[in-house]
Amino acid sequence: MMSEPHHIPDRTASYTIKGFLYQFQKTLLEVLNADDQSIITVEGIIEDIDIATHDGTTAIQCKYHESASRFTLSSIYKPLLLMMVHYHTYHTSSIRYNLFLHFSGDTSSSKAIDRNAITEIFSSKDKALEKLIDQVKDHLDIDGFISVFSLQFGPSFEEQKMQVISALENAGINRNDAEYLAYPNAIHLIASMSTLRNPNDRIINKRWLIDSLKETKAVLLTRWTRELTTKRSLLKALRNQLKNNLGYNDRARCFFMNSEGYSDFETAVVRFIKDFKSKYHCKPSHLQTPIFCIHTELEAFHSVQKRLREGGIKMADGYSGTYFNITDLFRDPIVQGRGTNRKVEFDIRIVHWGSNGQALKEITPEDVYIIGQDCFDLRYSDVDINHLECVTFKELSYLMGVSNEYE
Repeated sequence: MMSEPHHIPDRTASYTIKGFLYQFQKTLLEVLNADDQSIITVEGIIEDIDIATHDGTTAIQCKYHESASRFTLSSIYKPLLLMMVHYHTYHTSSIRYNLFLHFSGDTSSSKAIDRNAITEIFSSKDKALEKLIDQVKDHLDIDGFISVFSLQFGPSFEEQKMQVISALENAGINRNDAEYLAYPNAIHLIASMSTLRNPNDRIINKRWLIDSLKETKAVLLTRWTRELTTKRSLLKALRNQLKNNLGYNDRARCFFMNSEGYSDFETAVVRFIKDFKSKYHCKPSHLQTPIFCIHTELEAFHSVQKRLREGGIKMADGYSGTYFNITDLFRDPIVQGRGTNRKVEFDIRIVHWGSNGQALKEITPEDVYIIGQDCFDLRYSDVDINHLECVTFKELSYLMGVSNEYE
């Protein structure tokens, strides 16, 4: 089971994230190229990808070496030894082992591992490998292992990405959706599954994957998906996808906003709410009052409310004196006058997640936007939930159409 990389130096982080994404893409290709009866385990019990068919199991270990120009046997000592240990321990011909590699300068499709190569590995003086070598050096059925092992070299990251998109098209998803909707959503799905502890929760097959992707029409922007293409093309595609629902005047919208990771959250969120209200809730035809649910310290939440009031934004927060009343939060605003004399009792609804966020389970908005890390455990049905996990507030304003600049 994988864990996500955190606090890694920039260049190393880029290679590490690319390595995970390369593995996710390989997983998707295996799923999309399998028949409907094949059972695939993400972050399998044996290797990165376990594929179970009526013929047995194929266990695939995926290694991405973008910074290395050529293959050397020493670069695979450890993964190969781990496979040998597993083979020796279980000694079954029903499991086949595949080591899938990418080196920037080596494009050959396969390479044989023979007795000489294994003897070289057993001769290694690397102290970190000593225990693994001792487990198999004088015990392994070398010929038996070689007969169930294969070493393959994969394409570049971009070539593999295009293979995934083509496979999605072949599965019945149109080209534009395959590239900008299904592909990033599929990556997010595999990434999410890879962190689940129960192996049964990491099982996937082709039909389930395709059905899930065809049903998903929401935009996804996470730490993983924003690495998949250039920021300009990704943000433009997501903005176009959001534009359709944002064009409707009578649509109930709810923002769940997590302050974690934003150094200027109070200032930025106040500016965004004011700009959003000015564009999408400023006319008599704008019938649905937007809801903003904020996850932050209570003192910071009150500061946001104070800044909004000072900026001319009228709010319903469900409080009458010191008491919260859900009915007061969701009642319709009183409207007086017409035209330029029209006055609305409040412009937005605002809720502190830690205090009263559970009240939002009583309603069903049509559009949900999760901003920042998802800590909200939402369980809405038949709702467009747009995960915008990894965005700055400038990018958010661009995606929502309240600004034409994202930098």
